[in-house]
Amino acid sequence: MIRPHRLYRVAENCYQCHTVRDEELVNTGEHSAGSAFELVAWLQGEVRHNFFISEGEENRRAPQELNPAHHLRVLYV
Repeated sequence: MIRPHRLYRVAENCYQCHTVRDEELVNTGEHSAGSAFELVAWLQGEVRHNFFISEGEENRRAPQELNPAHHLRVLYV
């Protein structure tokens, strides 16, 4: 698991999936090619999925009740 304080590693991990040229992989992940993925938005809690929530076990969608303030707490605590 990549720790949140290692911001470069977190960003690198996100962009490995969100900027791929493999059309099948992009479609499987339900993202459009060249999606408007925004790392800052993820860091502010506008998440679609999150490995931290599942403790690194799987890439689950973020629960609806996880508001941005709580996401920041999970990210930085």
